[in-house]
Amino acid sequence: MKKIFLILFSLLFIVACNPDAKDSYSVNNKTGSDIKVWYERGDDDSLVIVPANMETIFFENKYQGNAYDEGDNFLIYFDRITIERTDSIELTKDYKQRNNWKFWISDDEGLMNGGTAHYMFEVED
Repeated sequence: MKKIFLILFSLLFIVACNPDAKDSYSVNNKTGSDIKVWYERGDDDSLVIVPANMETIFFENKYQGNAYDEGDNFLIYFDRITIERTDSIELTKDYKQRNNWKFWISDDEGLMNGGTAHYMFEVED
């Protein structure tokens, strides 16, 4: 009887725990010039992405449950974000629009892992 109770309690514990999910935001520079990204999440930060490179600008374990698309609120974790080309040519896509970002969920390994929601903005000539 003790073994059955222990097995049932263990199963209940495993089922009741929520997995951790993460979000990842990346910028892929497919241009011939540098891309400058400024963002604020409490503190200001910036980075320069050289041509033919991709950089992750934000990656955080932020919620319990399974990873999902935030929809139009996908930039909610940024207080401010700006993406510009350093050669002063205007971007052809609006980075504030969710439909201009590629999105996918990776199924990360592990029992208590809800996956990672990936958002990637590609800057092209």
